[in-house]
Amino acid sequence: MKKATKKETQSTRRPDAVAEAFPEPQGSNGEPYLATLTDPAYIDVEQAANFLRMSNASVRRYLTQKRLRRFKAGSRTLLLFDDVKGLVREVK
Repeated sequence: MKKATKKETQSTRRPDAVAEAFPEPQGSNGEPYLATLTDPAYIDVEQAANFLRMSNASVRRYLTQKRLRRFKAGSRTLLLFDDVKGLVREVK
C-alpha cells in the first residue's frame, strides 16, 4: 500500500473536537482507516449506535428529532451511512 503524502494526510484529518471524541480507527497495518467504496450505503440503528459510540435509544432520539433520516425495509429501520457520518461533523 502506498504511503500518503503529508498533504494528503492533512486533508483527511478531522477537526480537533471530533478527533478527540472519535479517534481515527486504525487499519490492520496501523495506518488510519479511510472510508472506501466498501463502506455500506445503509446501516441499521444498532450499527449506527456502534459507529457513533452511543446507545440505540440516542440514535432513535435523533431520528425522532429529524436529525437523521430513516428508511424502512419491511420492519427494519435503516439510515444512510453518509447521514450518520454527517452527524459526527454536526456535533462538533
